[in-house]
Amino acid sequence: SITETNALTGEAYTSEPIPRMDLTDRPITVTYDNDTKAWPASYVSIFYPAALEMEMGMAEVTVMGTVPPAWGLPSDARNSALIEKLNITSSLDASRTAWPLGEAFSKDIHGGTRTLHPDDVGIELTREERMMLIRAIDMGGQFYARQNSGFEPFTNDPVQGKQY
Repeated sequence: SITETNALTGEAYTSEPIPRMDLTDRPITVTYDNDTKAWPASYVSIFYPAALEMEMGMAEVTVMGTVPPAWGLPSDARNSALIEKLNITSSLDASRTAWPLGEAFSKDIHGGTRTLHPDDVGIELTREERMMLIRAIDMGGQFYARQNSGFEPFTNDPVQGKQY
C-alpha cells in the first residue's frame, strides 16, 4: 500500500495495495484530485503511479511505500513503460520496431530485454490494439473524467487576449 501525507495539513491517506500491473476491472479505491473512490484496477495500475510521481514532485505531499512503474505517462506514450514493454512495429516496415529488440529496458520493467510483448508469451496483440493504447496515453489517459463540471460551460477563455 501507499501512504500519502500532506505536509501542510498533516493529513495522511493510505491506499489499498497498488498492483504492479492488473488489467482487470477489479475495483481499487485510491485518491485522484482529492476524490477518494473506486477505480478499475487497469486504470489504477497504468496511470496512478504517474499521478503519485507528480504529487511527489510537489513539496507539500510525501509518498511512502513502493510505487509501481509509471506504466502510462499521460500525454507521453513514447516515454511510457507500458508502451516500451509492449513495443510496436512500424506501419511502413513490420520488421522495424519502436525500440530495438533484445536490448535492455530503459525503466524498471521485468522481463530482461525488449521483445514484442505479449506475443513473446503466446498472446497476440494486434498493431491496432497497441495503437489504441498509445492514443489513450497520448490523449492524457482521461478515459474517466475525474472532475465533472455538471455540464456547465467553461467560460474562462485563456487565449481570448485583451479586448479592444
